[in-house]
Amino acid sequence: MSRLARLILIGYSLLAIAYSLITPLLEASDELWHYPMVQYVATNGFSLPVQQAGVETAWRQEGSQPPLYYFLAAALTFAFDSSDLPAIRYINPHADIGLVLPDRNANMTIHTAARHVGSGALWAIYLSRWLSVALGGLSVWLTYLLARELFPQHEGVALLSMASVAFNPMFLFISASVNNDNLSNMLATALLVCIARLIKRAEAPSMSELVLIGVLSGAGMLAKFNIGFLLPIIGLALALNAFRLRSLRTFMLGAAVTGGLTIVIAAWWYVRNWQLYGDPTGLNVFLDIVGRRAIPANAAQLWSERHTFLMSYWGFFGGVNVPFPDFIYTVFNGIAAVSAFGLVLSAFGRHLWRVDALWLARAVSLAWIGVLFGGLLRWTSETWASQGRLMFAAIAPISLWLALGAWRLGGKHLARLIAAWYGLAAIAGLITISSAYRPPALSPYPPDSDLRAVTFAEPESPDAAALALHPRDIDLTAQPSEYVVFDLAFQQRATMRRDWSLFIHLENEAGTIVAQRDVFPGEGLWATSQMAQVGQFWQNRVAVRLPDHAYAPQTLTIWLGLYDLKTGERMRAQDDDSSDERVKVGTVRVLPRRPDSDVPNPMRANLGEAVALIGYAVQPLSAQVGETVTLTLYWQRLRPLQTDYRVFAQLVQPNTTNVYAQSDGMPVEWSRPTSTWAAGEVIVDQHRLTVREGTPMGDWTLIVGMYALREEAGGQTFERLRLHLPDGAQAEDFVTLTRLRIR
Repeated sequence: MSRLARLILIGYSLLAIAYSLITPLLEASDELWHYPMVQYVATNGFSLPVQQAGVETAWRQEGSQPPLYYFLAAALTFAFDSSDLPAIRYINPHADIGLVLPDRNANMTIHTAARHVGSGALWAIYLSRWLSVALGGLSVWLTYLLARELFPQHEGVALLSMASVAFNPMFLFISASVNNDNLSNMLATALLVCIARLIKRAEAPSMSELVLIGVLSGAGMLAKFNIGFLLPIIGLALALNAFRLRSLRTFMLGAAVTGGLTIVIAAWWYVRNWQLYGDPTGLNVFLDIVGRRAIPANAAQLWSERHTFLMSYWGFFGGVNVPFPDFIYTVFNGIAAVSAFGLVLSAFGRHLWRVDALWLARAVSLAWIGVLFGGLLRWTSETWASQGRLMFAAIAPISLWLALGAWRLGGKHLARLIAAWYGLAAIAGLITISSAYRPPALSPYPPDSDLRAVTFAEPESPDAAALALHPRDIDLTAQPSEYVVFDLAFQQRATMRRDWSLFIHLENEAGTIVAQRDVFPGEGLWATSQMAQVGQFWQNRVAVRLPDHAYAPQTLTIWLGLYDLKTGERMRAQDDDSSDERVKVGTVRVLPRRPDSDVPNPMRANLGEAVALIGYAVQPLSAQVGETVTLTLYWQRLRPLQTDYRVFAQLVQPNTTNVYAQSDGMPVEWSRPTSTWAAGEVIVDQHRLTVREGTPMGDWTLIVGMYALREEAGGQTFERLRLHLPDGAQAEDFVTLTRLRIR
């Protein structure tokens, strides 16, 4: 290894350790569940849990993962007393996992919990992270070896490949976390190096090489299921070597040694899964726990997820909710596009693809990228897994081929620029992560002494103010699907016994909650039972998203209060005028998206590329049992229709099958079948929904949609049109309109 390669490896090590120290504990991707799996193995005699769907565990779906990484981390940490893990794994119940919101709340755990240097769980997590750092370092080194095998004349390409892996911010982030991907990434890269050497060999592989491949593949099958895609490639490499030597014995020996070792090392795990779950991979129970997509993703849906896929390849931190600024992704994607263009140019006239052993080894590295990507597409069509970091098992060949394209296009000068950018982005990742978990600034002085104070007291001490709110007279305007964002000033006046959540309700004149936000104080970072800033003031940002099709125009009142999530009990608010469980902090005027539209509540909900709901009206917005609500829908066709679709409108309790009012039939009281609609025509379709007897009081949701009633041999079937989003994704088979209050 050259001196510059060693410097890159040192640079990786320093940055990865920095990521491990700056990323708060259990805030890396899935670390919240990976470390409890390590702890279970370490504290249960290296036995494994039996997974059961519907049974909540600290390790969740990670208990279904192949166990080798957890065995290694447990062997490193079993001597530590990790019984204090609950003090570290202090869950934020309102965390916005997978969502990026203007008021942060990205933290999955609370970091005000008491910790000390002697914490066993703390040191066990850090040691597990540093095991990952070492595995990531091996992946960086193996990337260099792979590049030297495939392009032995180009030291610069090898160095740029190595730097592209070492300083990829997302690779650093994952390599600095407790995550089994780090072991599988390393083993996959090691196997690619072995396969390249095997294909290039002019003689039969030695026994030591075969044993190494067998051990690596067996370990890989105990590290992560995706390594299984490499097994047929290993078989192909053995066959190519034997074909070149015209020796069936060479192939049989190689297959027996590598395959036999793989089976000896890993078969027990798959037999165990077969016995426990009826599936050798155990993926059936994994999916039952992690959750399947309601609708398997088609090509349009997967294409719509490309942005977050690329973001999480370059750097999407936390629980997929702490992003870089957009321009950083633009630069990364631009570098990849330029490098790919250079690679295409280099494919002509450079003898890059002459058919020989080296060519075959290069082709295998490309095939691995394609095979892994195809497997990921298949997997993510079943569950929500559109994360580019899941391609890191192929990060070495991906970086290698992009580095080759950049080198062909611009030589060492472009390579230096790209390497420098990676280094800067890696440092920017540290800044992005640290700022995401920085709590609001505290001050002993109120932000505005003219503001009145509203105090809140815990029920245990009704006469002692625990928290003071200094509400401003907020007056905002917004449109449907926009965020209502404002700042509130708080002061802690006493220690609190319980963890209280803030709630913000945006409520209309009928008393219906149109939108709400529930969050811990300090933008999600503080649990009130752990707060120790008595007498201190802080500014607390809150962002509440209006529904996509919120009724407009209307004026909403902004209410704030505090409640105990475990019991539902609310704090009492006390000011000079009254005592109540909530405080009015302002109003927000909801304006239509297009105020000049001829239809009320202008919108465009695309149902199955067949029809569009372009507006609606509801009267009244609250009702009693037995009363009737009038809903007027405004439709347009999107293409000529031969099917006569029926419209359904329902008042439902979200996430249940409870329907409290319903209308069902062809548009305009059966007088305008959809097959008769003309291009550009607006169909005004009125429905009357009577609230059923037994409907409980509350805020329920109004939904509409269309379906085709089809006659089949087994009887009638109902085929609903799915909601198509502007980016090509498909959502539910209904459109959510507004909430109605049942009094």
